[in-house]
Amino acid sequence: MTHGRFLLLSFLLSSLLVLPVQAQDPAVEIWTFDNYMDFNTAYPTGTVFTFEDQGPLDVFFGETGFQEAGTTITATDDFLFVRSNGDRNGFIYGGLGPTPSGDHVRIDLPPDTNAFGAHMTGFFVRLEGEVKVTLSTGQEFQVAVTGLWYTDTLDPRDPESLSSFFGVISAEPFEWVTIEMVSTDYIFSDTDYVVLDTVTFGHFEVVETAFVGVQSQDQRECIVAMNKRGAKLAKAHNKSAYECLKHAAEGKRKKLGPGGDIASCLTADVKGRVDRAVDELLRYEAEKCLAADLLPDYAYMGSDAVLTAADDETWGMLQALFGDPANLDQAASGGGADSDSDSDSDSDSDSDSGSAAAECQSRVFKRTAKLYNAKMKTFVECKERALKGEDRFTDPSEFGNADPDERVETMHELEAEILACVEADPLGKITRHQARLAHKIMDKCELDEMHMPMHQIFPGACADDAWHLETDPGAFMSCLDQTTDCHFCRSMNGFDGFNLDCDDYDNGLADLSCS
Repeated sequence: MTHGRFLLLSFLLSSLLVLPVQAQDPAVEIWTFDNYMDFNTAYPTGTVFTFEDQGPLDVFFGETGFQEAGTTITATDDFLFVRSNGDRNGFIYGGLGPTPSGDHVRIDLPPDTNAFGAHMTGFFVRLEGEVKVTLSTGQEFQVAVTGLWYTDTLDPRDPESLSSFFGVISAEPFEWVTIEMVSTDYIFSDTDYVVLDTVTFGHFEVVETAFVGVQSQDQRECIVAMNKRGAKLAKAHNKSAYECLKHAAEGKRKKLGPGGDIASCLTADVKGRVDRAVDELLRYEAEKCLAADLLPDYAYMGSDAVLTAADDETWGMLQALFGDPANLDQAASGGGADSDSDSDSDSDSDSDSGSAAAECQSRVFKRTAKLYNAKMKTFVECKERALKGEDRFTDPSEFGNADPDERVETMHELEAEILACVEADPLGKITRHQARLAHKIMDKCELDEMHMPMHQIFPGACADDAWHLETDPGAFMSCLDQTTDCHFCRSMNGFDGFNLDCDDYDNGLADLSCS
């Protein structure tokens, strides 16, 4: 390379990259930047950066999650910086080192963000890949991308000096976008290195791809099978929890497992019901989903996501009612709670040895869990109908769907159809269980029979409404219903990768009631 060409490259490089303006400590770099972030140096993992706001959007995505401007960030193996680009917002993805072949990078950008093309100058090595863009409207596109490895050394094969960049542009603002990149082997030229004066990312041709469309019968079977098994797993969690409460209320402490108390029983899976449901989920996934031609294009997150959601949301619902599980043993201690009776009798008379408060807890939880289960069952039924195009609750034409059988074609359309279907409650399951819950509250929670006030029996999120049960019983019922809505919504997000606002879904308010 001639001396003049090297000077030109150096000038172009310095015109684009923004250097640190202050260093208070050798381990700390203070950055100020406008449109571009300097990845000229491959900083080691553990380097600490503090970012100053220079535009309308200044956030960092990485293994540490979402961070606001001004936050101190510790470098990890992969960085994603979202930076302003004049009047438009955008992003650059950079990795400190080559992305292994086959790695799948998923990026969720926040509302009012536009993805843009970045232009950099330096030494590059080609990387082939593809980028999928999903807009909040449900439209999905694939961008024809040839990514580039950037390096500040003359040997692009040095893994310590390589950083990957790609850019994506969007013509219109959107509320949310998901970017997915699947990398392939990086390809070197015949020479030892590649020198390019200027490389501009952007202006890619954006075309619709097979990431949207009607799902095949096999794909539909996978989606529905995972939802059914996930709902069954959640039901198993709820059933196991109810049995712990029931045995404590009846004074049958030996049936609570080795710990002999409700708190330990809740995590012991005494009858193995949860383990069996997990095994069934994994078996169905292997049979229905894992072959290449069976894997759905959307609404499938895999068994790990379903297991996590079922566990988190059923446990979260239990905590929303009772707070610390130790509160449950407190209620059960009102009568017969210390009994060591080994009786196998399951007659109703055995409940006399338990407290009225514990009986109220167990029966209200049972009906609350059944209401959640009914919502999950309705969700699965609505999902199956939507994928088949049966008895639509939304107008397919509103989503640009011209399928003659009215089968959903995008994730956004699927979300909207399911929400409309669940709200309609076509088989009346949800309405029936709401009525049964209201009846059970009044039937099993007689205030003059319990040794504890209601706000201590249900000290969780609904404690205030429980306190006023006698004067306003509907408020407590409404709170329990909203609690199931919260965890039902979060289950849908976890099972299928939906992007529903559950804080709004549970009560129509942005009040952090379902944060």
